Amino acid sequence: MHLAFERVVDDWSPEIPPLTILFAEIGDSFVRDFKAIDDRESQAVFNAIETMLTGKDEALNVGASTGFLEAIAVKPEFDKKAKSMLGEESKKFLHAWLQFMNSPNLDS
Repeated sequence: MHLAFERVVDDWSPEIPPLTILFAEIGDSFVRDFKAIDDRESQAVFNAIETMLTGKDEALNVGASTGFLEAIAVKPEFDKKAKSMLGEESKKFLHAWLQFMNSPNLDS
């Protein structure tokens, strides 16, 4: 995840990357390497995402939800074990997002 962070920051330099882009890249890296990461470390990542979702910083909330969670939710590596580590707000967000994405009529 650290390398993904550095790559995005370097790619956007001298500008600061949007949090959604940064979090999406970190999410991609995290879920891709999920099986190799210690369970305690993985749980700590999900706990940090949960804290961002429930905190008062709107930018972190958006980065965590539309960046990180949406990025991992579409990956085949986002399996039952990873889903079991999600916090309540993360589960609520993903449930609503997946319902929206599967909606045959986005106007209803």
